[in-house]
Amino acid sequence: MSIGSPLFFLACFVAGIICFHKDRPYWKIGFLAFNFGFVATFFSTVETILPLALFCISGFVAIRISERYRGIAALWAIILALLILFIFLKKYEITGSQAAFEFDYPTIGLSYILFRILHLVIDSREGTINRSPTLLEYLNYVLFFLTFVSGPINRFNEFQEDHDSRPRNIPGNEIAAALDRIVVGLLKVFLVSVCAYQVYLNLPLTIASDPPGTGFALRLPDIVQFWFSTDAGDSTLRFSLRYMLRCFAFLVYMYFNFSGYMDIVIGVGRLLGFRIPENFNAPFAANSFMEFWSRWHITLSDWFRTYLFNPLLKTLAANTSSRNAGPYLAVPSFFVTFFIMGIWHGTTPAFVVYGLMLAVGVSVNMAFKTFMQRLLGRKVYNSYSGRTVCKNISRATMIAFFAFSLSCLWLDASEIARLVSVLGMFGVLKIWITASFATFLAVVAWDFAERCIMYRSHLTTDFLFITGIVFLASVWGDVGGFKSLLVDLTGLALPAPFFALMGASLILLSGRLKLITAIQLEDVRPHLRRISMHVLFFFLALLMQTGTVPEFVYKGF
Repeated sequence: MSIGSPLFFLACFVAGIICFHKDRPYWKIGFLAFNFGFVATFFSTVETILPLALFCISGFVAIRISERYRGIAALWAIILALLILFIFLKKYEITGSQAAFEFDYPTIGLSYILFRILHLVIDSREGTINRSPTLLEYLNYVLFFLTFVSGPINRFNEFQEDHDSRPRNIPGNEIAAALDRIVVGLLKVFLVSVCAYQVYLNLPLTIASDPPGTGFALRLPDIVQFWFSTDAGDSTLRFSLRYMLRCFAFLVYMYFNFSGYMDIVIGVGRLLGFRIPENFNAPFAANSFMEFWSRWHITLSDWFRTYLFNPLLKTLAANTSSRNAGPYLAVPSFFVTFFIMGIWHGTTPAFVVYGLMLAVGVSVNMAFKTFMQRLLGRKVYNSYSGRTVCKNISRATMIAFFAFSLSCLWLDASEIARLVSVLGMFGVLKIWITASFATFLAVVAWDFAERCIMYRSHLTTDFLFITGIVFLASVWGDVGGFKSLLVDLTGLALPAPFFALMGASLILLSGRLKLITAIQLEDVRPHLRRISMHVLFFFLALLMQTGTVPEFVYKGF
């Protein structure tokens, strides 16, 4: 079942009817039947759901064992057993030809269920769970239809409170805020992320030096030609530009697809009486890699900080007597944490590279910050790093590095090795420096455009929003030969997705995809009218959509 599809919203309506009867004796059984029915739509036969059932049952047994045997050895034995079972069921390539089952089966949901089970195992042992979960509560928690596919990783205490609470009348302003959240999510997923995804698809990439005779018509300066060349003197300019554009297109697609999905499930959760935690907080406004991960996939970062980073740092501190080494203990802790986080994202060797890139990015960032604070003093360092230019340089290098890291999600290990072989490590570094400089210019330009345009008036934002969607629909549908007209005006024979991205940029600049934190009761009616306008133009653009609507990018992680 595709998130955002009519069938999904029909399922939400059925869930709403069930949740409206929370005061009935058997509503938890009915809710479990609904959750199980939703999960079953991802499986083709009864036997293919057996691995998921085995993992869920094993998790419940593990929780009960951890409550009874509270020794540290028992805890590690339980965690190790769960991880081994997860690795085999998830079909990591490290297992070789060993298959947990002889038949093929989807692995959707396993990764996020693992986090919930480990959370319950550890916290049940430590007694920080309000009340030990019953089998019904446990299954409704791990199979909760809004968070089953790709999170966020909600904690059991909050889920249990919402699960046990009685139904209530939701005020009109809360309903309006939830509907606004859902519509914003739909706009992100089906308009903005689709544009970026189509650009990504229209940038085929052959990992090799530029073929002879494919240079640019304009004579480029010698320094540019030298910068984009291999040690053997072969040009890599065209390949480098395509690779950078593809990395950034995938980054934009991934962010708006993922954050849009989160907006949809959080909005639906509000209407059903469930508090689903936030997973994004303007990540591209972060000034460092460490701050970025406190804003991107927040629940994942919080989980790893609570259950891996903090215990690891505590262990290192307890076994280190040197005062000079103390401030640097976070560096290896970050490295291990983010390396494991990267491996969690996928089962192939490419994700080992992804984990190494995340680990290097965060640990180097931490080591540099610690070193500079000791060299200059915390106050002087904070003063310099707080300046606008320094912040924008940090943002640009961080965004470029993360965009390159994400290429491990669409390149396999052999392609990554080929890329390094063609460019060399110094060539890869040169591309990153170039991408960082381009990102710096883009960040400065975007911040300036936001200050000039956003929040000037409802008339301005509505005009930009409507113009962006009409532009998008006209390009997708080639209304009146609109694409041909754009080609004639610009002199660029670009595929339609590149022009469509201009419409998506107008939608973003309108500020209509900025989330509203609170709506006053007196503002409900005009706000609902604006939401209705958004929905109307959304369907207009959707009717003109001629490209591929991608599956949810984090599905199955």
